[in-house]
Amino acid sequence: MDTVTLLDELQKRAWRDPAIRNRLLDTRKASDTLSAFCRECRKLGYEIYEMELICAGEEFHAAMKRSTNGGGENSPMLTDEDDFYELFMASLERKSERNGESMHSINDCYTLNDGARIPVQGFGTYKVVGHDNVQILKTAIRCGYRFFDTASLYETERSLGQALKESGLPREDFVIETKLWIPERGYENAKRALEASLSRLQTDYVDLYLIHWPRQTGAWDENWKEINAETWRALEEMRAEGKIRSIGCSNFLPHHLISLLENCKVKPAVNQLELHPGHSQEAAVRFCLDHDIRPMAWSPLGRRCDSQDADRYLLNPLAEKYGKSPAQISLRFLTQKGIIPIPKASSEAHMKGNQDIFDFTLTEEEMWMISCMPQTTWQGEHPDFCIPSKEMNPDQ
Repeated sequence: MDTVTLLDELQKRAWRDPAIRNRLLDTRKASDTLSAFCRECRKLGYEIYEMELICAGEEFHAAMKRSTNGGGENSPMLTDEDDFYELFMASLERKSERNGESMHSINDCYTLNDGARIPVQGFGTYKVVGHDNVQILKTAIRCGYRFFDTASLYETERSLGQALKESGLPREDFVIETKLWIPERGYENAKRALEASLSRLQTDYVDLYLIHWPRQTGAWDENWKEINAETWRALEEMRAEGKIRSIGCSNFLPHHLISLLENCKVKPAVNQLELHPGHSQEAAVRFCLDHDIRPMAWSPLGRRCDSQDADRYLLNPLAEKYGKSPAQISLRFLTQKGIIPIPKASSEAHMKGNQDIFDFTLTEEEMWMISCMPQTTWQGEHPDFCIPSKEMNPDQ
């Protein structure tokens, strides 16, 4: 079994119990040799770690071989079993972070595949419009949000830029994500779109810039692959110029991502999808995680008005069990799956409530129950056949 297969198997057998981790660390400290460590692990019944040990061992021996051959870029010089233990524990840490299990607040961060850091929860600005939209965004900042999601379509970039400026906090304290709309795809269009967004946001760079949707019409003969490739080339160039820190996608399913991955120089760092209980898109999320693309969730609460059955039979009982709301159960579900939720809220109470999800953990059984819920609360949009036809306001 190769290392990639081993890693995939490890993800399926997720390790969650911090008590076991502490016992494992104690076992490590009490073991004089690697063989003693493995023997004690087996004695304690830690079968799930055998895959991890083998995988770390393969990494160790591969790194040892690189060291013998003179090393190279990002090739550590490994010398003894202590290096193996470090690889082993680092592997556990990576897996824990991947599943969102080591996070304790909305501003704990994941590390993206390009090295950038991103908070585990963002604040959505779609339809945050009106005379008090700047005040709503300033309230979100006061409540602790530092990661904000917007788009050229939303008509909230200008308000977000003003709110960030009036906060008095330095630009580097924030993570700003925006997106180019469907007609803004294409090489030259994408470059013009970013400049317009930067102007509205009153900043000289964005932390994340995404292609909002992969297709425009859904017609079988649509040349969406070529258009996306041209758009991506523009994003890569603007990233190299420092105008973008990370680039990514929104509403891309595996077949849309594959066409980018086959030709890109810089792989997508994130992919934003409609994800919530009743519409968890397991195949798309698994593809993202397997390719080290961090999934994000827009509409992470679904349409609550359409969720009576889901709430009544599953989310409400779980909410009662944990002393939480169905919305908090939904956000916790996504976070435990390693997905970054981007909820919206207009009141301070809801903003704080959406953050209060780090003092409980759903069981593995409960996670499977939610994952296998019948389809419900879907927003009705799909990147291949229900593509939104909304028009962007060019004069916003």
